[in-house]
Amino acid sequence: MSESKLKQARAEWSVGIGFPCGANVPWQTTMSLARTVHLLAVLGIPANIHAIAGSSDVVIARDIVLDNYLADQERFLFWIDSDIAWQPEDFVKVLRLTKELGLVSAAYPLKRDPPDCIVNFADAKPTIDERTGCVEIASLGLGFTCVRRDLLDAFAATKGKIYHDGNGRLIIDAFRRDKELRADGHMHGVGEDAAFFMDMRGLGFKAWLDPTIQLDHVGPKAYRMPLEVLGDSITNQQP
Repeated sequence: MSESKLKQARAEWSVGIGFPCGANVPWQTTMSLARTVHLLAVLGIPANIHAIAGSSDVVIARDIVLDNYLADQERFLFWIDSDIAWQPEDFVKVLRLTKELGLVSAAYPLKRDPPDCIVNFADAKPTIDERTGCVEIASLGLGFTCVRRDLLDAFAATKGKIYHDGNGRLIIDAFRRDKELRADGHMHGVGEDAAFFMDMRGLGFKAWLDPTIQLDHVGPKAYRMPLEVLGDSITNQQP
């Protein structure tokens, strides 16, 4: 392969890391990010970090990150929360899966014992992609999720603009909180994570989970969910 074709091939994998964060980032997350950027450099994959620090409103923070990403040319946006720790190889694995599937996540545990996580499946009997082993989902936490550019362009096309006083400019008004009436008869709040997946699925896109990836959710300690717990939750969905 010629040098020009090689550069073009690498550009097809270019990734923006969406990283809304607070004032402090755990050392585990910092090390994961540094090691991932190093691995991407070794692989020749162009990468950029779209970060906003210290925002008290996660909806606005995500809007700013997405607005900055859309102004660049990366082919993928990889959302990572600032209290997640991961293996760089798993980042690359999800990136590759996203090129094929469009929207791929990994699950992380809640910050509590015993280990548990929140994954909402698309159907009572989950659909499994035979080629990749990924499971179709309705939603989960957005903290380790990669999205292909064409999906984000279609998502952004449905959104308006909002003036952001902190930046002194118009930004995309993309993320939102919602509410829904559930089977228990109560109105439940829907976070910006689930609302994002609702919007993407409303556009006809499928969301997928790689159930083989273990992530740490860093709080008073690094919480890690055994893979068999996630596997049981998938199995138990089946009628």
